[in-house]
Amino acid sequence: MKARSLVAISSLLVVAGTATVCSFIGASAAGATQGVPVTTSTTAASATSAEAQTPAHVVAAFYHWYLAQMAADTDPWEHDLDGLSAFVAPGLIEDIQRQRTSPGGLDEDYFIKSQDYLDSWTTQIVTKPISAGGRFAVVNVTLGKAPDDHLKLRVTLVAAGKAWKILKVVERE
Repeated sequence: MKARSLVAISSLLVVAGTATVCSFIGASAAGATQGVPVTTSTTAASATSAEAQTPAHVVAAFYHWYLAQMAADTDPWEHDLDGLSAFVAPGLIEDIQRQRTSPGGLDEDYFIKSQDYLDSWTTQIVTKPISAGGRFAVVNVTLGKAPDDHLKLRVTLVAAGKAWKILKVVERE
């Protein structure tokens, strides 16, 4: 059963092997991982900036924010493009928007590779940096707490000034 609003939920955030518990209040979260604040929100003004954060932090913050939006029945594509822009490369946003508005539409959500999400994905987000070199980085992310609930993704990011932006998401085994 999906949560319709997030009132007070604890979330396990694991970035690069360090676990931190994040507390959700309303539809926002706050926490710290390896000394770098991780803040997510439903508004673009308070969404985590991808500046001065590692690629793994950006991916974790994005999925916390994005899944909180879904849990609150808010479509970021309709209500918070600025929030998406804080995390996602402009070219990817344009490509997904073009697919969303095409006659065939999309068969699944691009970022979760599914038509729906599991509740455990909103609170269990584990990231692991795979590679970083120059302008590009790759981060594995696992959503969910039990092997049967896991969604495993590989996220490619691109450096955009001082920020890391999501460039590509693929499902991994």
